[in-house]
Amino acid sequence: MPSPLRSSVVFLVPARFKLERALERLKALSIQKRNLPSQWLYLGRDYFRMCLWEEMLSQRGLERIHSGKVFQDIAMKLRRPFLDWIGRLRISHPTLRFLSSRVSEQNTALDSLYHKICYVKMGEDYGNHATESLLMVVESRAVLQSLERSLSAVHKVYVIKREGRFKVWLKWSIQMWLSWFDYLWEGMRARRDARKTRQVNDRTKESTDRPRVLIRSWVDETHFVSDLSKRDRYFRMLPTELCKKGYEVAYLPILSNIQRSRKDAFQWFRQFKNEYIIPEDFYSLGDYLWAMGIAISQVALPLKDKIFDGMDTRALFREACREQCLDRSSAQFILHYRLIKKLRAQDIKIDIFIDTFENMISEKPASLAFRQFMPHVLQVGYQHYLAPYPLWLCLFCSSGEDRAMFYPDVIVCNSLFTRNLMVSEGFSQDKLRVGPSLRYLHLFRGLVNGTDVNGKVLVVLSLEDIASYELLHKLVRAFSAKEGIIFYLKPHPMTSKECLTSWSREFALPGHMVFVEGIMEEWLDKVRCAVVSASTSALEVALTGTPVISVGRETDFNMNPLEWFSEFDPPAYSVEELREQVLKKLSLSKEEQERLNAWSERMREECLSPLNEETVSAFLESKDSSRKVYQEVLV
Repeated sequence: MPSPLRSSVVFLVPARFKLERALERLKALSIQKRNLPSQWLYLGRDYFRMCLWEEMLSQRGLERIHSGKVFQDIAMKLRRPFLDWIGRLRISHPTLRFLSSRVSEQNTALDSLYHKICYVKMGEDYGNHATESLLMVVESRAVLQSLERSLSAVHKVYVIKREGRFKVWLKWSIQMWLSWFDYLWEGMRARRDARKTRQVNDRTKESTDRPRVLIRSWVDETHFVSDLSKRDRYFRMLPTELCKKGYEVAYLPILSNIQRSRKDAFQWFRQFKNEYIIPEDFYSLGDYLWAMGIAISQVALPLKDKIFDGMDTRALFREACREQCLDRSSAQFILHYRLIKKLRAQDIKIDIFIDTFENMISEKPASLAFRQFMPHVLQVGYQHYLAPYPLWLCLFCSSGEDRAMFYPDVIVCNSLFTRNLMVSEGFSQDKLRVGPSLRYLHLFRGLVNGTDVNGKVLVVLSLEDIASYELLHKLVRAFSAKEGIIFYLKPHPMTSKECLTSWSREFALPGHMVFVEGIMEEWLDKVRCAVVSASTSALEVALTGTPVISVGRETDFNMNPLEWFSEFDPPAYSVEELREQVLKKLSLSKEEQERLNAWSERMREECLSPLNEETVSAFLESKDSSRKVYQEVLV
């Protein structure tokens, strides 16, 4: 890159500043300094907001720097150093307060500290090597402040609009307290619904002397199959197999995107005697206030190691702490700590606790509680993905960190492939087992295409709203005319109807793009190829031999499981790249399709694991090396 010039100017503007006023100030300041920028860079996750800025700035002759590929390169380069850095913080603070925080979790599917660090790094890379004036539109106040400090050594830096500290604090305070008052109100309503549906002497205790397994289950509307049967989203037929082995199975439900009322859901649970532990049966107002206090106290988490990759992270860390206090969702999982304590006090029997393993804050409070109040319970985490995304950082850990008390005793992997991958990423071999691919058993049969699939494309939308918005935005621009191609838009099962209505209205979807429902395997038999963004479905599609087009993210991390494999085309970032790849996949030769089929057949043997006696036993057999006794004092 050319050496920077001290005479060049970097203009910084908050992304939430009004566009028209920002342009007026930029024009006045540029004329005064005689350095009107011709290019601009967006630093933030909000693709929709970026599009608004692009529409306005393009009319003024400013060209946006397409930075998606550069952003991914920076994130991949810093990935392992960051995992080790945040892992050291978790090990040094193994408390409920720290481990139940978003800062500790680093769920990069949401706003995260790692996003802020990567935005600063990218802003520094572009700014330090700029030979002309440059405008940066920045979402995060802490990122803007960090860039102002670091770029001032090389350029003249002007902040077009500086947000006042008191105004920011006041706005944050109002949002926080409104959010938590709403949390308390919802908590009391949930207790009321539980009380109204509870029968006299209705207690969830063991009904037999059989060993008891408690499965924490994410319950959406598909769970309620009928009045007499249920369907678990992640564990599928595992409960049935455990019952065959002589175990009694109970559920700890977490309601998510249900269409019926919470009261009706509770009433449905009640008909299965002793099979559902409804948390609201056990909570009091004091419990809700306690969880709220833990979550709010996370506004000031300790930071021993403030330097990461030469960067002072204190401002970024403090902002991440403040932002997580606006997210009340962590409180329902903090409450599970109190729930398990109360289950122990009421002598409710649990021998094995099975949960999904995503290494998120949803798992940590329960894990800590079992260590303290029920140390005899075998904790089992189920890694249920075909392959994790490399940049979904919460799914990984620092080397050897999984031996800490806040990890399960055993991690059952979806397949031999994911087990080997997790070993290479620092997990302990003696903790990992190969279990069944419960969500993907249908893939063993491969793909049987229908007779008329030419010109038909499946578009797999992500649960993440912004990712789906970005995909649809690019797709509609790439194929505005029909051209004989039909696009079946398949939303994530947990996507709300409000989102679907909003997307239909926003994009005015043409007639050759239609929303569809149903399970994935039904639609893969009806299409020639699939377009995927931010979804584990990319590998699911590839294992059927269906050609896959991965859509790269422009403002966020790619969540692409195919990055572990070198056989696939790189993600399509631009509208032109997306159009080119779709047309290419629709016209694959017979030889190219046969190569895909051969790859998928070979990889199914490695990426899939059958349901049998051995794989089911992976959930049940304990190892002395993975059993621990909790000895630390918790907050």
